[in-house]
Amino acid sequence: LPRVVSQVRGLGFELSDRSENVEQAGRLIRLVTALLSLVSGLIVALAALGMTQAFFVAVQQRRRELAVLKALGAAASDIRAMVLLEAAIIGALSGASGLLLGRLSAWLADIAAIAMPHFPFKPMTFFDFPVWIWPAGLGFAVAACVLGAFVPARAAARADPAQALNA
Repeated sequence: LPRVVSQVRGLGFELSDRSENVEQAGRLIRLVTALLSLVSGLIVALAALGMTQAFFVAVQQRRRELAVLKALGAAASDIRAMVLLEAAIIGALSGASGLLLGRLSAWLADIAAIAMPHFPFKPMTFFDFPVWIWPAGLGFAVAACVLGAFVPARAAARADPAQALNA
């Protein structure tokens, strides 16, 4: 709506004071959207840090198993790929769960909105789930998990099997 108001003004028409309110509301919505995007980016970064910590613990607990694999001929790249694949699977499962939970929550909120009194231009749904959001959500979840597991996977690949089996 703010774009429409500015285009109408660009055509030389004069608008009422209510159009100022529309422009202010549009700016406020853009600001809130930017802040929520920043918060969600920080949440993804914290999730990656949490994955790093979780995978350091997992690699530490499985150090003997990984050492046996290396002693039996697994290359460092095999160990690294195994840990990163586990992270990708965890990311895909958690991302799919999050997307489904978000869609379910939006659906429940829309059902609750039915009880709202009718108002002009009341939308059929208050939420928009474009097709691209599903692969993007899964991609972010997988990327955060793989990025978080990268350093622990590298540490697991570099571990000396003799030291891990003697500990």
